[in-house]
Amino acid sequence: MKAVENFLSDQVVKNKTPGLQYYYFNKDDILYSYAGGLADIEKQIKVTEATTFNAYSVTKTFTALAVLQLVERGLIDLDEPAADYLPDFPYPKKYYNKAPANAYIRDPKSNTTELGTYRR
Repeated sequence: MKAVENFLSDQVVKNKTPGLQYYYFNKDDILYSYAGGLADIEKQIKVTEATTFNAYSVTKTFTALAVLQLVERGLIDLDEPAADYLPDFPYPKKYYNKAPANAYIRDPKSNTTELGTYRR
């Protein structure tokens, strides 16, 4: 892990990024962590293990990966309505069974559900 730490430190030192965190973990533990650089350049606040970063749309990638792993295991079907798997799904079947909004498992990853237009 020393090579990883050296690489990450170099990224900060060579101005490739102002600051970063790195975690290597399994389902039970954090096996290695690194925090370096600045969380706030103007105030010169250092990145620590408690520093939070905005993930923005990166979470869509992780969600898509998890969904596709469930598909590979045969636990869900991309072409089934989301409400079949999510008992608290807030959109009634009468809404999403009508065109143009079809809230199927595959749709949120492509931003095609139009669920944001639903009004109770």
